[in-house]
Amino acid sequence: VFMLFDKDEDGVLTFSELDVVMKCLGQPTSEKELLRMVRDVSEDKMYDTIEFNEFLTMIGKQSKNSISKESLVEAFKFFDKEKKGFIAVEELVRLMAKLGEAMKRSEVEEMVKEADSKGDGMVDYEEFCQQLVGKEERRRKKKKKLQEIGES
Repeated sequence: VFMLFDKDEDGVLTFSELDVVMKCLGQPTSEKELLRMVRDVSEDKMYDTIEFNEFLTMIGKQSKNSISKESLVEAFKFFDKEKKGFIAVEELVRLMAKLGEAMKRSEVEEMVKEADSKGDGMVDYEEFCQQLVGKEERRRKKKKKLQEIGES
């Protein structure tokens, strides 16, 4: 996400770019709250910019709450230019490459197959996000169970 909004590819997001990022992630914050979050992690107190590592720290602090289906859907909506509720395989491949997740087309198609209940090569992102959230919940439950076993 960071790289998608780092228009000049200098490894730094301006305050206004960061505001857009947060909205796209389904986490809109007030200007005052966002400024507090940036100043909490940024070394650049004069211009209130944020570098990639600082962004990760900030999001990590913010993400102590689990990611909701709604915030994931909001992120997908940003890339759904036609507002149809679907993302094409080609668009997903392009996004993954731009995000630095160089994946083979076959790997992306496998992801799509898992989320493509109609078999039409399109990701219904509401459905896909529900699957992602469900997987995350199952992963957390498994981790908790393993911790309980380890404490026994």
